[in-house]
Amino acid sequence: DYGVDYNFLLLVGDLGARMNVFPGIGVELRASWSQYQAFLDYTDDNSSFSYTYFKGRFGQARFDFDYRESRVRGNAHPRGGWQGQFTAAYEDNDFIEGFEVNAEKYTLQEVYTNYKYMRLETDVTTWINPVGKLVFQPRLRGGYLTEQVDPFMDLYAGGLHGMRGYTFYALGGTKKVIGSLAMRHPIWTPDRPRFGWWHFDGLWGAVFADVGDAWRYGDLDVDNLKKDWGVELRAKLYSWYGFPTALTFAAARQLEGHSVTENNETTYYPPTWRYYFTVLFEFETIFPHTSIRGGKL
Repeated sequence: DYGVDYNFLLLVGDLGARMNVFPGIGVELRASWSQYQAFLDYTDDNSSFSYTYFKGRFGQARFDFDYRESRVRGNAHPRGGWQGQFTAAYEDNDFIEGFEVNAEKYTLQEVYTNYKYMRLETDVTTWINPVGKLVFQPRLRGGYLTEQVDPFMDLYAGGLHGMRGYTFYALGGTKKVIGSLAMRHPIWTPDRPRFGWWHFDGLWGAVFADVGDAWRYGDLDVDNLKKDWGVELRAKLYSWYGFPTALTFAAARQLEGHSVTENNETTYYPPTWRYYFTVLFEFETIFPHTSIRGGKL
């Protein structure tokens, strides 16, 4: 047995451009390069070993649609309109398969498997205001990879940007679909009282539920859909007189236990409460794309 210290170096470079082509419609073109390395230091004999386990490249086009009604406090509590996003990307990635001996240098070198595929993702949400300030928010999210890939590159449906009752890695695959419904109402919307350097703009509460899944082969198994529910609080403030501040706290719970088998190991995720707290400049209704991989190191 050896004691090992692990360190990881994730390098990502992005280059892109974004513009509004029509009122409410924006287009973003982006190219990205990434390289992920691992460094192993063996504490028993002070030896070390390093390798590159992922080399990624992709180019993508993203289309944003924003037709929310313009209202006071509309970012925290939209009451009409809709918002959507569609992304189409071409990925060319090398992921480590193992090692081989370099006969010329008498060293180990990486052996990679190349994955080339299209990644398609969409996210659409709308707001319905049936009475007073009560708002219903239905939302539909989906994703599709055109080829089977290593789970490192899977689409994941759990966590903060998906079904919040599940951990990020609990739901993964080359296809995903999530349907959500939230019911939101103001709790306290005073006339911006001041507390020290804070100006308070409002507090909103919501109850939400999600149903969906992520899978690899075949069609969606509607009899085995994953479900969760939760509550959310939003507080909108202005700090230091001019900085918008958006605070969100959410608690979510999956309804049933869930097992994931990978590399002949099964992990069981029991029903439990999961908590999320975010501090942003504004409330995100559709989360932006990130070039950092969600896959396991």
